[in-house]
Amino acid sequence: MTEFEDRFSQININKSPTRRKKLYPQHIYPIPNDTRRPSLPPPAAPPPVAPPQQNKHTPAQSPVTRLNPRTPNRVISNQIKSLSTNNNNTDHSRIISYPMSEQQLSKKQFQFSFMRDTWSSQQKKNQSPVNLNLGVRPTSSTSSTSESMRKPTIPPKKRLEQRKSSQTLRTRRLISSSMPMKVSQASNIPEVVSPCKQKVKHHHPERRLSTSAATSTTTSTASTPRSTSNSSVFNRLYTPKKHPEQTPKLQLTPYSKLQLPTTNRRINTISELYAILFRKDPSLFIPSTPESTTCNPPIPIDKIATQSLNIYERGEIIRKSQLYYIPQHTRHNIDVKGDNFGFDDKQGHYIIHPQDHINYRFEILNRLGTGSFGNVIKCKDHKLNCTVAVKIINNNLNWSLQAINEIKIMKLLSESSNQCVLQYVTHFNFRSHLCIVSELLSVNLYTLLEMTKFQGFGLDIVKKFTMQILQGIEYLHRYNIIHCDIKPENIMIKLPATPDCTDITIKLIDFGSACFTNEISFNYIQSRYYRAPEVILGCQYNEKIDIWSMGCVIMELFMGVPTFPGKSELEQLGLMMEIIGIPKSSSILRMRRQVQPYPLKQKKKNQSLLFKIFDINGKFNLQLFNNICKTRQFKVSSKGLDIIMGLNTLDIGSNVKSNWMKFLGKIFVWDPIERSNARELLQESFLRT
Repeated sequence: MTEFEDRFSQININKSPTRRKKLYPQHIYPIPNDTRRPSLPPPAAPPPVAPPQQNKHTPAQSPVTRLNPRTPNRVISNQIKSLSTNNNNTDHSRIISYPMSEQQLSKKQFQFSFMRDTWSSQQKKNQSPVNLNLGVRPTSSTSSTSESMRKPTIPPKKRLEQRKSSQTLRTRRLISSSMPMKVSQASNIPEVVSPCKQKVKHHHPERRLSTSAATSTTTSTASTPRSTSNSSVFNRLYTPKKHPEQTPKLQLTPYSKLQLPTTNRRINTISELYAILFRKDPSLFIPSTPESTTCNPPIPIDKIATQSLNIYERGEIIRKSQLYYIPQHTRHNIDVKGDNFGFDDKQGHYIIHPQDHINYRFEILNRLGTGSFGNVIKCKDHKLNCTVAVKIINNNLNWSLQAINEIKIMKLLSESSNQCVLQYVTHFNFRSHLCIVSELLSVNLYTLLEMTKFQGFGLDIVKKFTMQILQGIEYLHRYNIIHCDIKPENIMIKLPATPDCTDITIKLIDFGSACFTNEISFNYIQSRYYRAPEVILGCQYNEKIDIWSMGCVIMELFMGVPTFPGKSELEQLGLMMEIIGIPKSSSILRMRRQVQPYPLKQKKKNQSLLFKIFDINGKFNLQLFNNICKTRQFKVSSKGLDIIMGLNTLDIGSNVKSNWMKFLGKIFVWDPIERSNARELLQESFLRT
């Protein structure tokens, strides 16, 4: 026991009497009648020490009678530790002691754990003894302790084996305090060098001699003597040791030499586009069987093998007047208790089986797509000897009524053929499902963007796409039809037979949401990214909503991403205001007057955004809008179409750039009256040059 540590343990700290002393579990205190405890020499009197100054809070240093056994002092605890870690000691039982002074202190004193001699500090003393005697020679009672501390240190592995109960924690503390540190250049975090790796490097010096351009080895701690100094306990515990040889730093490549991936280049020509599509899927360019002028005759009833059909199909054959295709084997199991006799799944979709038939005329080849409306399948028409697409509507009343409206519009559009609208073939009812047969097309625009990794297209390709989309919209508006759902998924391409061709055909599809201008009855229409502002505000709308959707589509074709990707209607409006500004007050007031004839309740009118985010004079309230839209904060006219498209970074002529911006300026207009129609846009210089 040294004088320095004895003084350190007797320091009186004047703490508040309200703080309670930490109570430790009873099993860590020494057992009075423990026969396994080794015999200890009688403690000798400590060296003369000046008594500490007592204040009014310090109790008298008189002996106190207690029932519990007297706690050993710090000298006795150190002797117990030295005996327990001695190799000659056969008793390996663990004796836990807690250091205290020789005086019996009250509960107000000795309440800080950092004043105690920790296990890690004892291990450091064993590894490198530090002289803290301060000029006072130890007595004979401490001779055994000093001799044990001068003995060679026990290897860490054996010491850890003797203390298996706290192996993980003690190993971590031992490594963090005694092992050398190296600093990583990438993260600037000190790393501990493992002793086992250093031994391998020490026993194999030839590995240290080999050099490389990136890293080099370091010397082991066995060859570096540990420096000893009369430092305090806190410096020995928490100050990392400095070694003469610094570990080599990692050589990181500077940012200027890193090969960063370049931005994707836009596709500028049709030939380049076809080459990419041919590499992705060559089957897209396989020519479909041309439609023959003559129809195949039906199959006679007496030549049909009824043994391969189930009883339900045999009843269908009797009611059919013309049969063109009979499968060799039945594909469905009739279930009277199932959904639609086992032909439908639980969602009401018709179960598709390849090589099965549809209405004993169309042979199922594969599935093209599916959705809430039903399925779209690729079929072979055995009557016309051509490949067609059959849309099988869901077995639901609402979807069936919508399909009837789609059939009516498609039959009206098929009276005069147009190359920019999907061609209608026929329709029928098959096993409680409405089926619409149309021509077969290749891919839609979203799939096209996906196959080209959303790189976007050059203005030359955008011009060709925009021209044909506008022609299809103008053809619909000529019949007073509003498509109401123009988006990349509803615009398809019909690819040629070979990729060497430079022609392209664009067609509008999916007229399930279409309506006539005098039969507007739905307020929630269009997909959100392509929804017109008058629809979001709850105003009356007309065919100009298709123009807005078309502008969003061609912008997405140019950039590769949507222009207004709002997560809600409020965020959608906020993105519009950031790019094209806010609407005029006169336009808002006129829209409000147009809403009055609507057969809506006054409560629903006031809840619409047309009355909610604009004041009584029709002025936009930005602060109220940002409070309502909690997702983000918007700033009016903080962006521009040229900025989000990055036109300043493109190598295009100023005349082309101005025509492109003028063309978009006539599309993205808040007021539908000021927005150009399809016929006016077809006359723009952007499409004519």
